[in-house]
Amino acid sequence: MNTCLSTVVAAAVVEVIIAIAVAVAAVVVVVVVVVVVVVVVVVVVVVVEVAVFLSFLFIPLQECSLVIGKKAQ
Repeated sequence: MNTCLSTVVAAAVVEVIIAIAVAVAAVVVVVVVVVVVVVVVVVVVVVVEVAVFLSFLFIPLQECSLVIGKKAQ
């Protein structure tokens, strides 16, 4: 009887450990996915900001060069 009880207790402990491990793994996966999504969003925003900044920087330069070219003619 005692051996049977210890076997049941050991099995229950193993099940609890496995359940905790699965829960921790699920939390880790969720955290990793969230971090990856945040990093991708930040990279996209930075690239868009740089592109917009460069477009605002180069459009006036092109217009100035066109005006200078017309004046030279």
